[in-house]
Amino acid sequence: MRKSIVVSLGIALVLMLWSINSHAIELSIGDPDGFGFSPDVVSTLIGRTSTGGKISADRTMPSGVLNPDDALPDLNSDGKTNGKDFFDNRGEDELGADAEAIGAHFTDIALSKRYLPGEKEPDPSKNIPGSANDAKFIFDFRDHVPEEGDDDFGIPHYISIVYGDFDYGDVVIYVDGEDTDLDFDRVEDSGINGYIGLAYIKVEWDDMADGMVIVDFEALDENFVAFDVLLLRPERGFPKPVIGVAKDASSIVEKADGSYSLTYDILVENLGSVTLYDVQVVEDLTLTFVETEDFTVENVASDDFTVNFPGTTADPGFDGIFGSDINLLTGINILPVGGAGLITLTVNVKPTIDYRGPYDNTAKATGIDILGNIATDTSDDLVDAVRDDDTIPFKSDPNNDGNPEEDTPTSVTLPATENPIIGVAKRASTNVDNGDGSYTVTYDILVENMGNVELHNVQVVEDLSATFPFVLVNPDSLTVNSVTTSSNLNPNFPGFDGVVGSDINLLTGTDTLAPEETGTIQLIVTVTPAELDTYYYNTAVGTGISPADTIVDDDSDDDVIGDDMDLEPDPDSDGNPSGPDEDTPTKVSFSAIDSDPDSDGLTSDEEEALGTDPLDPDTDDDGLDDGTEVTIGTDPLDPDTDDDGLNDGVEVANGTDPLVPDTDNDGLNDGEEEVIGTDPLDPDTDDDGLNDGEDEDPLVPNTGDQGGDDDDIPAAVPEPGTFLLFGAGLLGILALRRKHRK
Repeated sequence: MRKSIVVSLGIALVLMLWSINSHAIELSIGDPDGFGFSPDVVSTLIGRTSTGGKISADRTMPSGVLNPDDALPDLNSDGKTNGKDFFDNRGEDELGADAEAIGAHFTDIALSKRYLPGEKEPDPSKNIPGSANDAKFIFDFRDHVPEEGDDDFGIPHYISIVYGDFDYGDVVIYVDGEDTDLDFDRVEDSGINGYIGLAYIKVEWDDMADGMVIVDFEALDENFVAFDVLLLRPERGFPKPVIGVAKDASSIVEKADGSYSLTYDILVENLGSVTLYDVQVVEDLTLTFVETEDFTVENVASDDFTVNFPGTTADPGFDGIFGSDINLLTGINILPVGGAGLITLTVNVKPTIDYRGPYDNTAKATGIDILGNIATDTSDDLVDAVRDDDTIPFKSDPNNDGNPEEDTPTSVTLPATENPIIGVAKRASTNVDNGDGSYTVTYDILVENMGNVELHNVQVVEDLSATFPFVLVNPDSLTVNSVTTSSNLNPNFPGFDGVVGSDINLLTGTDTLAPEETGTIQLIVTVTPAELDTYYYNTAVGTGISPADTIVDDDSDDDVIGDDMDLEPDPDSDGNPSGPDEDTPTKVSFSAIDSDPDSDGLTSDEEEALGTDPLDPDTDDDGLDDGTEVTIGTDPLDPDTDDDGLNDGVEVANGTDPLVPDTDNDGLNDGEEEVIGTDPLDPDTDDDGLNDGEDEDPLVPNTGDQGGDDDDIPAAVPEPGTFLLFGAGLLGILALRRKHRK
């Protein structure tokens, strides 16, 4: 008997099966393993006849296990099965004192009248352990006799027997010394020599109550018989087979070409009380990876099963493609009771640009018992549970109820492709004239991880000798006063002096920034410039290294002096801090170039940033100088900021709001009121109870209007030409409204 399919027999098996269900007896002598014939041996016997019966490819399991409706092999090829076809396939579990105590030594062996070579009569001395007439089996459950309240108390039980070649003569079965009927099942033709059948013995409760059932066979004329297994339980036949499967996505590895290697660990377990044959696991990867550019199977491996990979040129084996080959195993694997095995599947997946998961995956496991009953299960995702023997870190039945109905798919989402980005922004926040020819400049620098992976060895390089080249001639013209940083960065100070060839690193280079994390640096220097009337341009360069050792960098982008907003390395928010106009150097100047030549309250630098004319105090000629407009919030490049028909300067002089078209909120904008003569600061100019925008004549209170007018006062008779003037006024209002709507 092959050790790979052996389940503990004898007393050990009895105790194991008892533990499966403490409320019902289920005891086995022998195991359903096809009389111990290995599949390799059976495959060589397919097609041999034995007096009307044969082992046929369409009846034998793919795993090569003999089962009911097959025939015992004609080992000597004489056309019949008899004592000359003796076999002994017993293993260590069918031998020894424990096995003999219950009769397990009578299984997986031909009980025959042994013939010596060339002799026509059998030699009784070769009958080991005996003939069919000697078979005796003992079910001993005295320590577990069913009690009142147990599921099988007081009811008959059945012994199911898988046997071979009860076809020659009469057989008498004794149960506890009394003969009983043998009920046959799956009997095609009693005349088939070597036929393997299934039979049942009914055991009444009276024979169960003492905790022991003894079965004797009397077969005086039977010269050849074999037993595979006997099973005592409350029902006829064998219990239903149960298979469980669970799965874990154990690793995800990114390849250089942008694809990923996904490794799945698949656990298959026999959760029932009968051996499983023809174990198979099906994986349809086309359902899982339908939204990918491509996938290929890299490997299938197992120390416990024979895998269907790699195949041959004619049959490449498992590829996971429906319609091709979705079987992970060869289909001849056997799983004993309580047995388990692992399969490792590695798949290479090339995701599409716009979809990276989740990819949901399930495997389906199948197995059959010796009677051909099929067990199936759909895989459950890894849960926080450990099998009892602690050899495999997960199980297929996490709630231990004996039913692996849990079937959560295993879901994988691929990480985004590494996209490391660093961004740097900078501004000269103060420039102080010290009165001795020197100036103290403060630079604020922001460095940001704008990518999707952590950056390590973050550094910011600041070459002040390139900004102020005169320091190379006169080193005393530049002094670094301080370098300070936010708490997540470490300044290189003292140390940094900003001079190329000496030390231009603002940081120690040991810092790490997580995605979206920022850090700040403040650099204060004192400079004695060689020239005053010029700009000095400065750029800081940030660098970082990704987990894949990709080095990224960015030149700092300038931020306008006086801007109270946070520094922003990517002003257009396109995810690229090095886009057009986003690497603008930060400039400073000393003396007149930074003065206010047009005396509008803005320096030339500020005017350049705003787009106003540094030599024209009122660039848009609206009556307000540029500095005032910046202060009150109007646009120094638009004479009518609120588009109400009045210049900003006129509105400030009149007291109306240059930022609000209709200051008094009466339905007429300020420019319209200027034209018709109403007060833009009074919503009801004529105090007649109607807002100017609703009043037919907003300048005359006594016109018969509905509302607050006095109905007893006769309407005034208009002077000649009044309607002409009023019509002209309305035309002006309409023109202003059209301008406002534009």
